[in-house]
Amino acid sequence: MALHTVISQCIADTYIDDSTPNANYGNSNILRLNSTNVFWNIIFMKFAQANIPERKRIISVILYLYLTEPLNALNDRLFSITIPASDCSPERWENWEYEITANKFKNATTRFGGTILAEISNKWLASGNYQAFELRTYRMPPYVISLDGATIAFHSRENTNPPYIEIVYEDVPPDKPTLISPIGEYKDSNSIIRFEWQYNSSVGGTQKAFDLQWSTDQVNWNTISDETSDTFYDMPAKTLPSGNIYWRVRTYNEYDEASEYSDIATFYSIAAPNYAVIQSISNAARPVIQWQADNQQVFQIQILQNDDVVYDSGEQPGVNTRSHKVNAFLEDGTYVARIRIKNEYDLWSDWSEYQFVISTTKPDKPILAVQRSPYGLELTIGNVQSEAYIYRDGVPIAKVTGQKYFDHTVANGKEYRYFVRALSGNGFADSDVVIGIPAFRIGLLNVGEEVIELKYNLNSVPDKDLSCVPVGAMNHYDGRELPVAEMSDNTNITLSLTYFFKGFAKVEKIMEAARKKGVVLYRDKKGLKLYGVITNITIQDVINGYIVSFTIAATDHNEAVEI
Repeated sequence: MALHTVISQCIADTYIDDSTPNANYGNSNILRLNSTNVFWNIIFMKFAQANIPERKRIISVILYLYLTEPLNALNDRLFSITIPASDCSPERWENWEYEITANKFKNATTRFGGTILAEISNKWLASGNYQAFELRTYRMPPYVISLDGATIAFHSRENTNPPYIEIVYEDVPPDKPTLISPIGEYKDSNSIIRFEWQYNSSVGGTQKAFDLQWSTDQVNWNTISDETSDTFYDMPAKTLPSGNIYWRVRTYNEYDEASEYSDIATFYSIAAPNYAVIQSISNAARPVIQWQADNQQVFQIQILQNDDVVYDSGEQPGVNTRSHKVNAFLEDGTYVARIRIKNEYDLWSDWSEYQFVISTTKPDKPILAVQRSPYGLELTIGNVQSEAYIYRDGVPIAKVTGQKYFDHTVANGKEYRYFVRALSGNGFADSDVVIGIPAFRIGLLNVGEEVIELKYNLNSVPDKDLSCVPVGAMNHYDGRELPVAEMSDNTNITLSLTYFFKGFAKVEKIMEAARKKGVVLYRDKKGLKLYGVITNITIQDVINGYIVSFTIAATDHNEAVEI
């Protein structure tokens, strides 16, 4: 810390001679000091106010008096001198002229007691030199100082070597601040986080400015500085990343003197992840998007054209996934892809965007024809060089490489719209849309790739019972006579069937489907279409064949294939 020295000059001085109590020595060039059993002299000096800034630490205060010669004319001698504090008073300063004129100093005290500013005992003092008296305490300004002691004489302010006081002080920067919060807690970084500390200074005063630093590794620090007396800082929302946050503060006083940094505190920030950065998008009808991201648990990708969302991946799990092939075919044109990610705290990042262009080479336009078949519809495909997808009502239901495809999953009597999408290189081409309406007159059960005809029952029409039961409960509550229906969005649908089979081969296939709990598809001539699993089956061995009773519990089923 820097040291500074200021000089306080003597602006008035005198002494009291007890042998001539009414004499005024205010203009004398000598200040006499004497203490004998017969009479005594006491010196009084008034000093100018020293220009010392507030809140500085005084290192030393030294009174310099120039010794002219001992009164007994000896060159050197042992002396004892006392500087009492009792006369260093504001009243002495304010009433100096009155005290001198009225000779009140004599009556102020006889001998001084109490606190001592400085004293020397049996010290050798050489004449013709300044003598230094280090004062033990200091008052601003140094009002009036009196001396009492051995017979001796000093130069007064009217002489060539006047009295003066030398004051040495040092700068006092603030002490290390004390951190208050946040410490050892979890904080939501999506909201404003307040950092608080206490300004500390051994000499008082208030804070002028601060530097707040935060880090995730205690190596690389981010600094926030502000000139304010506020001992807090409100960190804007979404500033801090997730994880441990280390922070510290240093403060400045009104002289721009800085404290040391505080001790380091830590807390845990729960924050949304940083946005993912798309690095590349391939030029294809089904482009591959690659990106870089940290703290990813889930991702979502959208593709927009003219501000309309033309593709949405939905929320896709993937801690380590950093690429995604678009599950749709895009026409040539300019698009904007955007991505966001979710972290382990279920918080989404902001969207990041990437503009790209698709320009592909198209294959020849395929040809499609549709006609009825015994179990559905038969599709004939032409002008396809490699692979193709069959779309039914806008949904891809099959990937084909040949010229024929039988759609045995249609409901009877329903109108369907088909087209073929041929692929080649990075492009595609679609056929014209063709309409097909199936027509069959019996019940059909799809078991794997095989279709089983359901025609007869023994001595009666086939039994068919369809049951639909919404899932929920009827709950009774006090104060209500009737129950309250609390229903879910779920429904249980079952279909009970009884048919007759002459041979055992088809019966065995139905039994196998029930045993393996595989999904089957039931269709009939009235247009009923139901996917499900066989939950129970009863086989009755009769003289001409088998009566088979079984129940299908409907299940959710997606007919689309991956593209």
